[in-house]
Amino acid sequence: MKNIIDYEKIIDSLTHQANFNSRADTASKLNLLYHSPEVWKVRSIPGLSVVKFDTFKDFVLYRTPWGLGWTDSVLKAFIETERPDLWEKIEKEAAALNQHGTNQHSKEEVTCNLLKRGNSRNYKLKKLKRDAPEYAEKVIRKEISANRAMVEAGLEKEKVTIPVDVNAFCNAIKRKFSPLEIQQLKDLL
Repeated sequence: MKNIIDYEKIIDSLTHQANFNSRADTASKLNLLYHSPEVWKVRSIPGLSVVKFDTFKDFVLYRTPWGLGWTDSVLKAFIETERPDLWEKIEKEAAALNQHGTNQHSKEEVTCNLLKRGNSRNYKLKKLKRDAPEYAEKVIRKEISANRAMVEAGLEKEKVTIPVDVNAFCNAIKRKFSPLEIQQLKDLL
């Protein structure tokens, strides 16, 4: 008799953090789900709408009961340490952002949209895949952070966080600006 896997039971156990047995067990369950896209690509919950997922990461990050309701950092914590090969696959499957001006409503089916804008690592990785793929590969290989890649690719300007303190502000200016830029700042003040 063939061993039948109860995927819904696995999904249910992963939606409740109190049920996590161990990192390895959780990573094994995630690996099993990842390699069974027929289970997570289209989630139909009785009495609720159908949600379609383009990537496994979208499924994991989407709210329950359709997805697991995890954050990107929780997924990374369970997968990266136990299954780095799977983490790299999950990172690579993320699609690049659409070019500006494309019709976001052109698809007939309804799919989830987990795209967080601005500072999320997920958004930056997708933007890098679209605008600077060589930097996206460096981020996936962990050679560089998503923030540093955005700056080096010229997609963002470098930012400095400074405590509200005159001395700290002056020290940051001296560290980050050239003498010419400091003179320009003095002239503006």
